[in-house]
Amino acid sequence: MQKSREIRTTGRTILPEERAHRLAVDMADARELLRRVLAAQSKDTGTARERETRRDRENDQRRLETLLDQAERDARDLERDLVRLSSSAYLDMPRITLRDEELREVVDAIKRRSFPEDKLSTLRVATRSSYLSCSQLRTLIGLFSFSEGKEEVAVTLYPRLTDPQRFFTLADAFPFSSSWRSVCAKLGIL
Repeated sequence: MQKSREIRTTGRTILPEERAHRLAVDMADARELLRRVLAAQSKDTGTARERETRRDRENDQRRLETLLDQAERDARDLERDLVRLSSSAYLDMPRITLRDEELREVVDAIKRRSFPEDKLSTLRVATRSSYLSCSQLRTLIGLFSFSEGKEEVAVTLYPRLTDPQRFFTLADAFPFSSSWRSVCAKLGIL
């Protein structure tokens, strides 16, 4: 049964839930690139034509943001559902967490970034095909100063946990109980 769920790529087996996770990460990265491109194009001199073009661009940006939001939610839902629907044989397969030195490399790479968006992009790339323990997730959550960043880290990495049954231990990693409730609601575990 498990063989039918696998996809071989460059000599490595990728399961559907990993593909869904990569899809969500890619969409988040696409959103950041879109913001950067639009910010670079937003300089104008104020002519009527340039104002109209800017309005069109802003409308397109809002539409793209809405589409990306929905696609990210769908990918996360798909990833969560695939993990839940996985066969018992697959669930019994060990998922190896990051080694301590790998976690230190990820932490160091994130600390070298100044802006929250850059930290999140680095985190997504660094953990793209890695699994983590709740303890390691706590460390990564702690690298972000604001609730939104902490929430994004938890929601993004939840499907990559090797011990999701211990997720409740992370409640105190969030400065406000409303942030914890928001994370649980986004994950559908509230």
